[in-house]
Amino acid sequence: MTTQFRILALIKLHLDVDIDEPFGLDTNLFTDYGADSLDLVEVTLMLEDEFRVDIADEDLPALHEVTPRKFVDLVERLEKSNV
Repeated sequence: MTTQFRILALIKLHLDVDIDEPFGLDTNLFTDYGADSLDLVEVTLMLEDEFRVDIADEDLPALHEVTPRKFVDLVERLEKSNV
């Protein structure tokens, strides 16, 4: 599985989005799915566990800008720096 697929699956699972529902990389988690700051924290913790990376608070996108693409880019950058 790709990083992108795994992140999309984790976010959909956390937000209780139906697996068949269209959900793209540029989906805004706050405006499109009503996520809040607690969801951001929980998704971040899930990604840290899944990918074995440490995500610093300053690396997180602003709440109104959170998309799966931002998480994919962040995790891929962190994975490369851990090699």
